[in-house]
Amino acid sequence: MKPHSGGSPLAAVRDSAGAVAGLALAAGTIGAAMLRTRSPGTVADLLGVVFAVWALGWMLGPAYNGQPVLRAAQFQLLPIPRRVA
Repeated sequence: MKPHSGGSPLAAVRDSAGAVAGLALAAGTIGAAMLRTRSPGTVADLLGVVFAVWALGWMLGPAYNGQPVLRAAQFQLLPIPRRVA
């Protein structure tokens, strides 16, 4: 179980369903890459759209999942100087 799931049974089911959906979509992406068409450009265009949708999902997914988009802990170890007012 993931640490952010909260330990409730509903959260575990939601996480499992998300994992199954993600694996199915990944398999669909691999299947799209293996398509045989008359023009190789068709598969390239299709994969471009598929990867754009994946990128959009990775960007918007955390926002719609109720998690904060940027957390302070993600930036703790970066060598960013503090501003002095």
